[in-house]
Amino acid sequence: MEFLTYFSSLLSILFIFILVFCLYRGYRIDSFRQKMFCLRDELFDEARKGNIPFDSDAYGMLRSTINGTIRFAHKLSLWQMITFVVLVKTDKFQEDKPFTERFEANLKNLSDDQAKVVRDRHMYLNFLMVEHIVLSSPLILLTFFLPITFFLVAKSRLTRALAPFKSPLDKLDSAVLAIGRG
Repeated sequence: MEFLTYFSSLLSILFIFILVFCLYRGYRIDSFRQKMFCLRDELFDEARKGNIPFDSDAYGMLRSTINGTIRFAHKLSLWQMITFVVLVKTDKFQEDKPFTERFEANLKNLSDDQAKVVRDRHMYLNFLMVEHIVLSSPLILLTFFLPITFFLVAKSRLTRALAPFKSPLDKLDSAVLAIGRG
């Protein structure tokens, strides 16, 4: 009987491991890519409506960045990002200037409204990348976001949750106060 308990526990742990480190990661990658496809479609639709020119460098640069993100979504993780930032020389990927400088220079060739459309899509791209890195990392979810979420939800509902215990807690507070003074 004890063996059966150990065996079922081992199977449960194995199932959780497979779920968290294999299936969930694949789901996050697919979900992220789908959001990138939607973002690229939005960018295309803005150009088709005439809100930004198809032949602008800013449009081409952002579209290529989205395509690169789609292509390498499976490598976009917390550990890959840390490794990349710490170990890889970024000048290997930079041309003459960093991305932001080139992007801003390309935006100057657009009207203010056109630049806003492209800048907003770029900001959303960055948001989606950070969201993907956070949500695809079990370590971040378990050590940071899960406790903070629990704390915020518990705090917002604490008054309501403690309401039935008001009278017993009042008696307990009175007793603790008396002991504390004593």
